[in-house]
Amino acid sequence: MAAANPLQSLQEEVTCSICLEYYKDPVFTKCAHNFCRSCIAVCPEGSDSGVHCPQCREVCPEGELRPNRQLQSMVELVKQLAVQPGRALEQSLCEKHDEKQKLFCKEDEDLMCVICRESREHRSHTALPIDEAAHEYKGELQACLQSLKEELGDLLESKLKEEEGYKAMMKKLITDKLKMVAEFDGLRQLLKDQEETLLMRLEKMERSIKMAENANEGKYSSKISFISDLIAEMEKKCEQPPLELLKDIRRTLSRCRNATPHLSEGLKKKYKED
Repeated sequence: MAAANPLQSLQEEVTCSICLEYYKDPVFTKCAHNFCRSCIAVCPEGSDSGVHCPQCREVCPEGELRPNRQLQSMVELVKQLAVQPGRALEQSLCEKHDEKQKLFCKEDEDLMCVICRESREHRSHTALPIDEAAHEYKGELQACLQSLKEELGDLLESKLKEEEGYKAMMKKLITDKLKMVAEFDGLRQLLKDQEETLLMRLEKMERSIKMAENANEGKYSSKISFISDLIAEMEKKCEQPPLELLKDIRRTLSRCRNATPHLSEGLKKKYKED
């Protein structure tokens, strides 16, 4: 394929990749790509109130589109050189025959001159004038471009729907998490209240037991002291001589019987008979 000459390169530099025409009011995006302002405006919208760059798919907020005045000046210079879209290639010369390439070979998809057309290599091929071939391929390119835009739009729409679905799931998850935390906080408070109630009840029971224990201690202490004194008195009485032992014996036995209620009835009857 013939190498592009400077005129061809210049035309490509000042041609919009969307409309395939010279730039009209060119703007450049934050990703450093150039488009006609009207062309980039109809591209699929992004997620940040902007547009997707057709070349790199980066989201470009509309407020960040800047006019490219230098590129506009280049377009005007090309127009002054009478280089029109679709015609700049006519100025290129055939490398083999040094003739203007005015025809396009559909089989080889390459430019050729009239001498190439009659050569054995291209004689059986379909040759079209450059304008006609450019118009035909431009239609195919625009159809492909429209299909790609629709595909991109569908992808972006699907992506947005899935993102909304994930956001909805995340929102529900956060709500459920907060609800669960609140429920467990309530359960913890309920358990704490029940714990405090039970502890108060147990402390009350503990105080009651200690009071009963103290009362019991006092009750038995006095009785134990009385019985101990009485035992000492009885032991001393038993060691006395007969006359002393029998002296006031009834009152002594009565005190003993009253202090020992568990004494057998038979023994009590014996003492009463005596």
